[in-house]
Amino acid sequence: MLASKKIQTEYEKVKVLENTKKRGYEFEKLIKALFELNELSPKGSYKAKGEQIDGSFFWQGQTFLLEAKWTQEAIPASSIYSFKGKLDGKFHTTSGIFISVGGFSEDAELALKFGKTLNILLFDGNDVELLFKGHVDFVDMLIFKLREAGDTGSLYVPYNTKAIASKLSTSQAEPSINYSETEARLIPSIEDILVFVEHIDSIYVAKDLMETFRSTCDISYRITSFQESITLASLPSLISAYERFGSAKGVIIILEEDFNSEITKGKLDNITEQFENSSIPITPLFLFLNPIDVTQGQNNLRSLWMSNDKILAMLNDYITVIAEDQYNPYPEPEKIIASRLQDLYWDYERQEVDAPSDYDDFPHTLETLDDLIEYLNDEIAAVMNAEMPLEWLKDQDGLNYKMMIKQYLIENYQPHLRKLGWTEIF
Repeated sequence: MLASKKIQTEYEKVKVLENTKKRGYEFEKLIKALFELNELSPKGSYKAKGEQIDGSFFWQGQTFLLEAKWTQEAIPASSIYSFKGKLDGKFHTTSGIFISVGGFSEDAELALKFGKTLNILLFDGNDVELLFKGHVDFVDMLIFKLREAGDTGSLYVPYNTKAIASKLSTSQAEPSINYSETEARLIPSIEDILVFVEHIDSIYVAKDLMETFRSTCDISYRITSFQESITLASLPSLISAYERFGSAKGVIIILEEDFNSEITKGKLDNITEQFENSSIPITPLFLFLNPIDVTQGQNNLRSLWMSNDKILAMLNDYITVIAEDQYNPYPEPEKIIASRLQDLYWDYERQEVDAPSDYDDFPHTLETLDDLIEYLNDEIAAVMNAEMPLEWLKDQDGLNYKMMIKQYLIENYQPHLRKLGWTEIF
């Protein structure tokens, strides 16, 4: 359930308290009230073997211990380690919820992953605002975080990631090129590649890079810059949330920093590992520009990128792999069946079907079900013979799609066949 008006009012009072100890105490009471509202059988703070536990609740057969902090500073990894120590030795269905209004240090989540078990979910100030202002139900937020942790291994996924992903999916995309139906089969088509850049000025550079592949690949892509709500560490969970609204085929991250930095390398290794171990079927591509070049001005920056053969080669290889996975240049028999059936005239009174003729103005009459199946099989074979490679045709012992045609008719054209009296197919 959403926070009641009373809880929302009390939350606003807690926000203005200057005494940090009293604010922390009142905050714990407020969290317990929210858990009670959601019927989570909460317990207040207590001490166990000298350990201070800020509270707990029970949901779906699992016990969650609580640590809550209301500080201005981000919580360091050491504080989370300390909380994790309180979970160790508990029953295997025990997990932790760490709520920090001030957020968490940049290395906090990464540090947690060095442990053997991932059993703590992190809630920050944005999550707290959404909860205590009645914008989202606590159980819904918990389910979201549990699902993201399971899908991506991310323990720190702010709930507003879902809104960010939705906004990204509706942002302006560079559309695919409009080719004719015949021409479109000649080149791969990729929708939708997500491109992230560090600064707004780099959007123009990224667009120039992507446009260099328009002659060989029909690409639809979206470019956005990192901001406070989109960070490098949040990318796996953001792409996972994006799958609810769209289907990303590739993720390109353009960074203006030195790849040789150990800190940067550690971050990227962690992000890549998250993608590899998650349910997201994407491998990210990281492109780097020397930070010295960034200071040369936007126009010069664009020329530096466009003349960088290494970057262009990496991008070409990445897009080529995606295109090969997505590209199916050969005609699909079911689409040919659907197209030809739409061109037929069903004469129920005469119990016949008229098919257009390629040779004269008179239709070709199909008098039986076998005639119809034979006609459709010949139409598919004609298209396949014209479109498929010679090597493929040599391996075929005659093109026979009659079983597929029968199944398609049963699933999609039963009323027509019954009106004609052609019921032997059922």
